Amino acid sequence: MVREAVCDSSTLILLARAGILGGIFHYVSVVHIPPAVFKEAVERGKEKGKEDALVIEREIESGRIRVTEMPSRRGVDEVLKNFHMDAGEAEAIALCAGRHALFLGTDDREAVKACRVYGIPFTTALAIAVKLAKERKISKERAALAIDKLQDIGFYSKEIMSLARKEAGIDGTSD
Repeated sequence: MVREAVCDSSTLILLARAGILGGIFHYVSVVHIPPAVFKEAVERGKEKGKEDALVIEREIESGRIRVTEMPSRRGVDEVLKNFHMDAGEAEAIALCAGRHALFLGTDDREAVKACRVYGIPFTTALAIAVKLAKERKISKERAALAIDKLQDIGFYSKEIMSLARKEAGIDGTSD
């Protein structure tokens, strides 16, 4: 059985910049991204000289990330009508719902709201980093570096970062 997830640009970029994009494949076999996410994360990223765009592109070339066309615009249009977000996030939500994927990887506030309204399971780059550390899929040192990087580039509160460090076991205490 193929375990699938869908990601939007925010989470793909954050995971790539934190050096843990490959970690998501401990939990799923394939990550689907809609065309708008490819355009934002890879095409625009490469135009701007972003290293994360090359990391994401390498995963696409390996087949672990797949650019998946939208079967219908109807779901996308509904999401765009009800929430203030870019096309990439709306396409990712509709694709996740349509494929019945395990979860949507998103760090976009409006996308999280939409997931809650539509009952779509979601996760964030920070939650993936914590899970990788807790399950010892990555070392505590690598987890600490990833979480520090996410603090620098993400939009997480100090409280959330403190809880994440504690849960990952990298705050000087352990469970």
